[in-house]
Amino acid sequence: MGEDQSLLTIRRILILSIVLTTITAVAEIIISFLYTNSLTVLADGIDGIGNLLISLIVLIGISLFTKYSNEKSFKIESLSAYTAAILSLILAFYLLYNIINKLYTKHVVRNTELAIIIVIISAIVSFGLSIYKFIYSKKLNLLSLKIDAFNSLKDSLGSIIAIPALIMVYNGIVILDLIVGIVISVFIILASIAILKESSTILLDIYQEPVIKKQIFDMIIRDYPYIKDINSIQIQKLGKRLFLQLEIKFEENITVKEMKKIFIDLENKLKRKFPSIYKINMLINYK
Repeated sequence: MGEDQSLLTIRRILILSIVLTTITAVAEIIISFLYTNSLTVLADGIDGIGNLLISLIVLIGISLFTKYSNEKSFKIESLSAYTAAILSLILAFYLLYNIINKLYTKHVVRNTELAIIIVIISAIVSFGLSIYKFIYSKKLNLLSLKIDAFNSLKDSLGSIIAIPALIMVYNGIVILDLIVGIVISVFIILASIAILKESSTILLDIYQEPVIKKQIFDMIIRDYPYIKDINSIQIQKLGKRLFLQLEIKFEENITVKEMKKIFIDLENKLKRKFPSIYKINMLINYK
């Protein structure tokens, strides 16, 4: 399957995810408010809304990704992931705030059987969607789709945890309804923080890989006697690609022809040794 066809498939998966997640999340929220008063079901529904927003943002990011073929596409994709993580954090803290307030009042859960059924449906839907998203995020190495897949998996794990808790609530242990709501909120917060760290690294052009830098330095100094020193090695990671910038100090007696030959040979050698390198920019330091 070509990349264009894969991206088309991803868009279809995301649209399906948005539709199914909307149905299950809205159903959970309505059932929680009108029929069960279960904070576990409400937490699962709000988690689903967060996952829905993330899928929507990722869909927009993927659409822009297909429009641009250069470095800008990876920035857009990472920005989509960053925005999705911020929205998830806001929803998680809102949910946590409401659950903590409930700790100070008497909490009653009604129609627990209905709560269990809707949570089981949510778990099945979320887990199935996460599998598809993981497959295609790995195939194209798209950060935002991987994040969306983790959110679907987290959503399904939250629902799976909620099922035995609601069974125990049905048997009279009502406090578990609040505890599971808090656990789901913490899941959302931890996942969102991890997403923010990874996407921020790309957006701020921070990519620290000392092992790769040392390998590059050692190879250049060893194989090219006309190169006196490497003043700096900067690596920028954009999606699955690496953009490399070298500041090279040559011997004073080197000719322009020899310098050009070294540039061509060095670029080919680096790309063979590190296939993820997409572009190399070489600067000359005369000092």
